[in-house]
Amino acid sequence: MRTLFALGLFLSLFATTLSAQRVGEAWTDRRGLVVQFSDGHSLNLRFDENRLRMVFFDGKGIVEAPLFAKAVVRLEFLSGKRKDEVFVLRPSGESAFLANPRILRPPHVYLATILLYPKEDSDEDCIALAPVPFRW
Repeated sequence: MRTLFALGLFLSLFATTLSAQRVGEAWTDRRGLVVQFSDGHSLNLRFDENRLRMVFFDGKGIVEAPLFAKAVVRLEFLSGKRKDEVFVLRPSGESAFLANPRILRPPHVYLATILLYPKEDSDEDCIALAPVPFRW
């Protein structure tokens, strides 16, 4: 009986996580790194099940389709005990966010550098964000 309860609880948490990331829905859980652009749009870089995910919002906090074709995130480990990692995030989840399937084990304490690419195959108009502390 406990196993069924635990499985039911896990599935309900999993379903809640996925349903909150659809284009057009309000994004309420803004844990992680939030970057606001001058035009009112924002991005949220976070870990979801130890995988990097980037969600974009409009000025009202409504999830929108990614504003960029891809993002490159370099994570510099602040502890110095592990090598820095680079992740390429591409559209995923019905194109509601950018993600990378690779799992990164905790603890998640980094200095994050984000590069945003408007086009998948070109460095033209790439936006580089200043490195910022990122803790999850």
